[in-house]
Amino acid sequence: MIRRLSCCLLVGVAALVAVAPAVAGHSCGPPPCGPSYVERTVCVPQWVVEKRKVVCTEYRKEQREYKYTVYRCVPETKQVTRQYTVMVPERRQKEVTYTVCKPVVKEVEQQYTVCVPEWKEVQRTCTVMVPVWKEEQRTCTVLVPHKEHRVGTRRICKMVPVTEKRTICRDEGHWEQQLVQVPCGGGLLGLFCCAPACCTTTVCRNVWVPNIVKQEVEVTVCKPQIVEEQYEYDVIVCKPEQRTYTVKVCSYEPQQRTYTAKVCSYRQEVRTRRVKLCSYEPQKVTRTVEYVVCVPQTREQVCNVTTYKTVAEERTGTCTVLVPHQVEKEVEVKVCRMVPKKVLVPAGCGHCCW
Repeated sequence: MIRRLSCCLLVGVAALVAVAPAVAGHSCGPPPCGPSYVERTVCVPQWVVEKRKVVCTEYRKEQREYKYTVYRCVPETKQVTRQYTVMVPERRQKEVTYTVCKPVVKEVEQQYTVCVPEWKEVQRTCTVMVPVWKEEQRTCTVLVPHKEHRVGTRRICKMVPVTEKRTICRDEGHWEQQLVQVPCGGGLLGLFCCAPACCTTTVCRNVWVPNIVKQEVEVTVCKPQIVEEQYEYDVIVCKPEQRTYTVKVCSYEPQQRTYTAKVCSYRQEVRTRRVKLCSYEPQKVTRTVEYVVCVPQTREQVCNVTTYKTVAEERTGTCTVLVPHQVEKEVEVKVCRMVPKKVLVPAGCGHCCW
């Protein structure tokens, strides 16, 4: 559909271009007897299939040799005589003299003092505070809330529409069918082909031919704008007021009162008792004890010691690499050519000029 519209537009533009010179030099004359036509040459688009050469990259497999080093450990066993020291336990005896304390218990008389309580009743006088209640008038200041109407100014953000011109890119391309040679085989994209590398087949593919066109369009965007406006609001204001209230006040008056109280007094008495006292007397004691002493002894032992030497060996390996190379191929491409064509166009009417 896009291709047809573009072809129609090209034909119309070509016709206008061809007619414009003749119209510019044409002057109004006497009215003709009938309509007249002028032969003009216009360019008509026509699709032509052409062959073009393209360069593509292909990969071929090659076998290459490389060298690498392998390190191998070679064991060597030797007999070595080693000396080592062992601790041999040995029992010995010795006499030890130490001091011990032996307890000695004796009975002795001991005097101690005790306090014996005695209770007596005593008359005492005390002062108590008796509460007395009275009513008094007092004045206080209270804050009474009042509603006030005020006007203030605030800043708000509004979105204002603005028309701007912007350049956009649009792809007015089209699809073309191209013949491409690919390796033969039944695998995916010919990658697992069992035939030789020279065997190829021709397939038809749809290729998108881009045509990027820049165009200026008008868009409407919203931009923020700070605007000050007035608004009304109510506030609560507390105003002080004097008020009177009655309160009960409690005062205390002292009064003398008499009461009977029990008083405890203590008298001291000396008493005697027999207690056991334990005392310790030092005494020296001797005894024979056994103890163990570790005596060092040097011994020899023949043992096998294995050491490892690292020996380097060079080896050769084979690997397969993919080598890229450039191949020139000839493919068919559809090209739009402008072909000249002669058409008849009206020369003009009787009483008007082009």
